[in-house]
Amino acid sequence: MGLPVQVLDSDGKVVTNSRIDFISPQVDNATQTVLVKARIANSNDALRQSQFIRARIVWARTIIPRCRCWLCPGWRTIFCICGGTAEIAAPT
Repeated sequence: MGLPVQVLDSDGKVVTNSRIDFISPQVDNATQTVLVKARIANSNDALRQSQFIRARIVWARTIIPRCRCWLCPGWRTIFCICGGTAEIAAPT
């Protein structure tokens, strides 16, 4: 939580910025999506409740889904499955 979010207009330009304040613990198995929420300032009433918008989460570093990795106690190595093959990634 707390990751930066950019709200985009129809041309892909940043309209406003916010931060994630909620991440659902449930994953939709059919779409592999997760509900994420951020509070968006709307002082000029440009947005309506339940309106569809495009937003982008700004990742400060590479995040590897835990369900795709094996952390070996005592090792400074992460084994990841990528495209059906195992790769080794050193954690930072």
